[in-house]
Amino acid sequence: MTRPSYQFELDETDQPHASLAGEIDQVADFLNTDVRRSSERCEEILSAITDIQQGTTPAWSCTGNLYELCLSTQGAAIANVYDETIPPAELTLAELATLVRDWHSLLAS
Repeated sequence: MTRPSYQFELDETDQPHASLAGEIDQVADFLNTDVRRSSERCEEILSAITDIQQGTTPAWSCTGNLYELCLSTQGAAIANVYDETIPPAELTLAELATLVRDWHSLLAS
């Protein structure tokens, strides 16, 4: 299955913004609300993905403003911590790494 592509841009106030075909889904909202302008958070997530892929740690998680990110050898899950009726967004580690690297690049621009 091919994932749709996300758009990353800086808005008129120079804030990073992620969307999917102009709409906000859980993954885009996670980047917008929980990662925000934090290069450190991007690096922390990318490091955790690398550690799991290399087998140095079996799992990692963090909770942000609205979402909990859980990483394991099975992939990544982004769950809304305020509304358990919304199913978690699931991605492969490679998909999440690509999105976080692209978001990190936007922050550096």
